[in-house]
Order: sequence, then structure tokens, then C-alpha cells
Amino acid sequence: MSILGSNLAKCSNLSYFYLYLQNQVSIGSDVMKYLGHEIAKYPKLKELYLDLSQNNFEENQQQNHDSGDQLNNSLKNLTILLNQNNIMKNIAQSLDFSFKQFTDLLSLKIELKSNQIEDEFFIQLTSQLATQTKLQTLILSLERNNIKASLSQNLGNGLANLKCLSTLDINLSENGLGGNDIFGQLQLAKLTNLTNLKLNLMHNNIGENGTKALATYDNNIQDSAFELAQSLTNCSNLSNLTLWLGDNDVEKNMNKLYQLYALIQKIVHSLNFLCFNIMIDIIMIVCILVYKLILVWQTVCQKQKNQQNMIFILNDLV
Repeated sequence: MSILGSNLAKCSNLSYFYLYLQNQVSIGSDVMKYLGHEIAKYPKLKELYLDLSQNNFEENQQQNHDSGDQLNNSLKNLTILLNQNNIMKNIAQSLDFSFKQFTDLLSLKIELKSNQIEDEFFIQLTSQLATQTKLQTLILSLERNNIKASLSQNLGNGLANLKCLSTLDINLSENGLGGNDIFGQLQLAKLTNLTNLKLNLMHNNIGENGTKALATYDNNIQDSAFELAQSLTNCSNLSNLTLWLGDNDVEKNMNKLYQLYALIQKIVHSLNFLCFNIMIDIIMIVCILVYKLILVWQTVCQKQKNQQNMIFILNDLV
């Protein structure tokens, strides 16, 4: 990595950087810290793509990569793939370091599929998400991990701070989370600028209580799934919604899910009906204006005709 860094140091005009290091025998656990330190040196870098999947991160002595006040505010798009790794505490510290280097991210994609994520890593990840307040697009792939139910609150707290977020794609499938801990704490109602939302919660233990709690962001369990629609009404800009809820033992509450679907349809129909009524009103106003213009035109024509008749009469008298 040091050889790569020394060679890249000559590329001062680097705008796009794609690094693939998957399927390596072993990588030091401070690799993210090193990359964060090196990448901060490129003032024109706009997009960074790092694929470090399927590696065995070895815990080694942390080297001092002090960057001082060196920040990178040119980077807008960041993708980090850490799939199928043994994520350790040191990796969490390195990732924390890397995020601090980038102050103006607009798009962030993180894939952590099939990892046994440690609590500290998840807590550090979600806390760093909260600092990226300019994010507009966030994609998190956290499927097939052993994420504790108590940690979902950390994720919700991180998301709630992203007020500029317009696109959110979260995959929490195959984590064994309970519904109360997923829906009650994601705080989606606070993301009022969302236009695109994808939420994959397949193969979790949502159950009946989970479907009742779909919409609540303060973990207050409601009596029905109607609260989901009510919660999403705060997201007034939402135009695309995709939910995956399969294999969650929700059979007992399917009737309420159908009711929820019917309610969403009614909301959409009401919006369409409202738009239709507005169009009708506009058409009526236009018709009235046209009618009045016709009346004015007829009046003017009639006056002109009367004037002509008067002229003819006067001529006859003369």
C-alpha cells in the first residue's frame, strides 16, 4: 500500500479513483486509515470507489497517519465495499478516520454484506453517518450480519440528522431483528425530503407486533399498520417507495397489511382527485374568462353595428 501511495502522490489532478483489492490473502486493519490519509492529498478528487471485499483483515499495530487539518472537500461520491470480511474494532476506528477527511459528500454507498459486525463498528459507523449532513443519496447494504436489535436505535439517530437526504436504500435482511426495533427506531418520518425509499427487511423476526409498529419513530406501538402511511405523509416529496417484508411471520396480521395497502391507495387516489379538481377549477376559470371575452366582443360589435345604423339614418334624413 505504501508503494501505491507514493506513486499516486504524483497524480495531483486525480478526479476519479477506483481501487479493487478483493480476494487478498491478508490486509492490515489500518488500511482504511492509510487510504483516508493518502486520499486527502488530492484536492480535485470527485469520486472514490474502494472494493476491499473478501479479505482477511489482520489486526496489526496502528501506524501513525496523522493528517493534521488536511481535509478533502472536493469528494462528492464515495463507495466502500467491505463484503465478507471479519470486521474488527480497528477497522471501525480507521473508517471513522476516513469519514472525517471528507466534509462535502453528496452520495455514499457502503456494503457490509455477510460480516459478523462488532457492536463498536456499527456504533461508530452510524455516528459518522450523522456528520455527513450534506448527503443526498445513501445506500447501506447490511444483510446477513449479526446486528443486535438494540443497535437499530443508533442507525435511526444517524439517519435523522440527514435532512438533505432524497434517496435512501437500506438492506437489513437476514439479521434476525424484531419489528419493534426496526420500524420503531428508523425515524423515517424525519426525512421530509425523501423522494426515493427502498427498505429491505426480509428474513427478520418482524411478526405481528412489527407490522403494528411500521410507522412509529418513537417506538410507541400502535394498534394497526395505518401508522406507516401516516408517517410517510411527512415525506411529502416521496415518489418511489419499495418495501420488502417477506418471510417475517406476518401471516396473523396480513389483514392489517392489506388495510394499509388500501389506505395508501386511498391517499394516492385523494391526491389524484385533488389534482383533478384543481384542473377542473382551472378549466372553469378559463371558460368563464373566454365567455366574458365573447360577451365583451359581442357588445363591441353590437355598438359598432348600432353606430353604423345611426349613420345610415342620419344620411337618410339629410
